[in-house]
Amino acid sequence: LQYLEYGGVGAGNPFQRQRQYQQHRVAKATENTYEYLLDKRIKELEKEFKLDSKSLRNVTREQAFFAKKQKTTNAVQRLVEDMILQSMKRGDFNNLKGMGKPLKNDESNPYIDVIEYKLNKILINNGFAPPWIMKIEEISGCSMELRNAVERLVEDMILQSMKRGDFNNLKGMGKPLKNDESNPYIDVIEYKLNKILINNGFAPPWIMKEMELRTEITSLRNEARYEYARYLLCKEKDFKGQFSIESVERRWNATIKRIEKSIVDINKRIQDYNLITPSLNRQFFNLSLKVELDKAIAEVRDESGDRSHWTGKARSSINTFLSNQQANNESLLSQFIKGLIALKNL
Repeated sequence: LQYLEYGGVGAGNPFQRQRQYQQHRVAKATENTYEYLLDKRIKELEKEFKLDSKSLRNVTREQAFFAKKQKTTNAVQRLVEDMILQSMKRGDFNNLKGMGKPLKNDESNPYIDVIEYKLNKILINNGFAPPWIMKIEEISGCSMELRNAVERLVEDMILQSMKRGDFNNLKGMGKPLKNDESNPYIDVIEYKLNKILINNGFAPPWIMKEMELRTEITSLRNEARYEYARYLLCKEKDFKGQFSIESVERRWNATIKRIEKSIVDINKRIQDYNLITPSLNRQFFNLSLKVELDKAIAEVRDESGDRSHWTGKARSSINTFLSNQQANNESLLSQFIKGLIALKNL
């Protein structure tokens, strides 16, 4: 499909065709400039060496072609050299960035041919771009148009709601909104919409899943620390001998199996959550049983003095358990004695 405007150059919407036409004009002007300078230089060389067409009568067409090609190549090289020398005389190269230093070896893309990479870089520096960059710009333009259409749709819906009076009895109507800038990395419109939803009892699914995951991970880690502190107290410290080693080991092994099962379930939910969260910074790493147990053991063993949180909690729980057990034993003993007394009275 060829359009009549812009000389038939370009494709896409009017804005894209205008931009492509401008790039075409720049390229054409550059090409014309080089051709003019080249022709001018060739004429100067012909005058300088007094080239006469009469001397070329006995030359074949093939020889003339290669002679002209060689002459053109030499003329271009001479032209470039002259332009470089003129620039050096004017001092254009005196204040270049990195002057006197070796050129930086840029190997940012080892999978592309060096010549192709250099050509692409030259084109980009002169205002041209490879097709994939043009595609990205085209996709960005379409995304912008879609976003503008959605914004216009939302504005129309808001205006219709205002006409129906849906906003007449809103809480805090007529008062300025609180300026909350707690998250500068999220889009303002998205942040406000999410906040309105949360204030009215709604939340995006990924937020609800994130809250559930954080709660379960915290609960699992607390359980590991508490159970290991209890394991140490019963096996090595204060309550050594009051519990059988078999029962202590059995409880700790059961705790490890329970934590392992919970980690498998949490990791599956983490994978589902990472697929729907809109930000990479909010994704979770999978949990590891060994890492979690090592952290729990290290934290409990490092506790001392005021920092004995888990040890103190486990000690309090064991004391309560032993007190209740002792009270139950005393109750059973008293009931047994009362039963014996009752039998003697009979």
